[in-house]
Amino acid sequence: MTMYNAIVNATETAIFSNPDVDMIAPTGTAIQNARAVLGDELTRDGFHLAYEGNMGTGKYNARYIAALAFFGKLSGIDLDNVTYAPNNVDTQTQAIAIAAAQSAIDTMFNKNSSNPPSVEDTYELLTINWTASAEYNSAFPINPMVAKTGDSYNKYFASQIFTKADIPIGSIIEISEGWTYRPEGWIDGAANNSTTRPTEVSTTRIVVDESWWGEWTTRAFNIRKIDDSDLTGLESEVKLAFKIYIPNK
Repeated sequence: MTMYNAIVNATETAIFSNPDVDMIAPTGTAIQNARAVLGDELTRDGFHLAYEGNMGTGKYNARYIAALAFFGKLSGIDLDNVTYAPNNVDTQTQAIAIAAAQSAIDTMFNKNSSNPPSVEDTYELLTINWTASAEYNSAFPINPMVAKTGDSYNKYFASQIFTKADIPIGSIIEISEGWTYRPEGWIDGAANNSTTRPTEVSTTRIVVDESWWGEWTTRAFNIRKIDDSDLTGLESEVKLAFKIYIPNK
């Protein structure tokens, strides 16, 4: 935080006032945005960026993040179109890097006097409309909410259907401990069967990348507690248990 505040202060006091400077690449803010998701593992000594991902004291390739911010600002190209990443940057980290850099370009400073920015500072919470007493049925992807008559009907909540534009690359999906969800998926509205229907997920946080979308053209979610307890009247609890954050634009 000391380093980031110093960068902001230097930029505001010495750079903005300099008539010879026509453009500023917000690399410092890109790194700070990434910290909201990756944690404070982007420098080799607390101040200087790590040389390469998974080497030295820096776990992630921070210089790739900074380079994205520089390239995006200089070129004006939307970073969602960038496909290149160094060999030591996996697809999830690449998605975070792109989202952090693009957010920095869109909003140069993320100011917080005492703490690094949170996910909520750099991402927007996606609105999810949950329907109770229903589960997505892969045989009916266009009208997917089908009330159950068996003993499981009251144990699920189901969301609306989303497109890739709704949940872009770099989005973050979070699920609380003790919960699980099925990331339903359909290709051009075609029905699934037991072998093609996506499996349930209980990983507490994932970052949406190209492989998450794959060939799916629409996706949706149903959610339940791992212990299969009754969710009747617990919509507010469901909303707290499952969240999707999309990169700020």
